[in-house]
Amino acid sequence: MLSYNCNNKKIKNLLYKGECIMALIKCRECGKQISDKAKTCPHCGVKNSSGMSTKKKNIIITCSLIVIVVVVAMILIFKKGPLDVYKSTMIDALEEYRVGKIDRKELRNKMDSISSKLNDYDRNEKDSFKALSISVEAGYISMKLLSDDASNKQINEWIAEIKDIN
Repeated sequence: MLSYNCNNKKIKNLLYKGECIMALIKCRECGKQISDKAKTCPHCGVKNSSGMSTKKKNIIITCSLIVIVVVVAMILIFKKGPLDVYKSTMIDALEEYRVGKIDRKELRNKMDSISSKLNDYDRNEKDSFKALSISVEAGYISMKLLSDDASNKQINEWIAEIKDIN
């Protein structure tokens, strides 16, 4: 098949001695050749199914929309904001301290760093209360670590408090 400009319409056709001839397909019922543009077979009357049915198109469109909605919902649900990164960093640091990867002084330094970064957080932002809560919690943990090591129970409580900050 070649694409050829015939009567100012671009159609798929066969070119035979410079003449435009419509593409022929076999009828699915009787097997005779019919035009691909025919709505029904002139020989047996069965509908030409060369195109996709409306029902199939609707199913494909519906499924595509469902997939798009699910993907957008997943992105919105699992999207981490900048403040959630600070929360994750605090939790990771507490876990590292628990297993001995970092000592009390390093944990305090991480908590102090987070607290000071969040003190500079723009107070006009909608999440300013959340930033303040995270900052206060980091400062509190740092202060508690001044005098003593933390127990596993205390670390679990701090992690739970950090996760509860919304």
